Amino acid sequence: MKTFASRNKMKGLSLAGWMFVLIVVVIFGVMATKMTPAYLDFNTISGVAEKVVSDSKIGLKSESEVLADIMQRLQINNIRSLPEDSLSVEKEGGNFTLTIDYEVREKLFYNVDVVMTFQREFTKDIR
Repeated sequence: MKTFASRNKMKGLSLAGWMFVLIVVVIFGVMATKMTPAYLDFNTISGVAEKVVSDSKIGLKSESEVLADIMQRLQINNIRSLPEDSLSVEKEGGNFTLTIDYEVREKLFYNVDVVMTFQREFTKDIR
């Protein structure tokens, strides 16, 4: 006759183990919900920058006109949190360079924040 396994041979997580797993999943879930909008915004900002840099008439525009064009396109895409000093435009020789460099700080809980740094550079030969 077969007997059931004794309690000592049972396998699986205890209640404390499941609580630990649940806490870890909740923390990563909160981080994902806080961080995802910043990454989506950066994706939109990069797309706008690519379109502006790929414009064939970019060499004819001044640096301030390029920045104004980017800011207008970002406003259309509902990106209002990007500081203007995070964008820099340089025309040197026959090269055009657009640099994006900024950071986003999101509060997770209590005194714990997550800081995300975004950097990207776009170049184009305008000769």
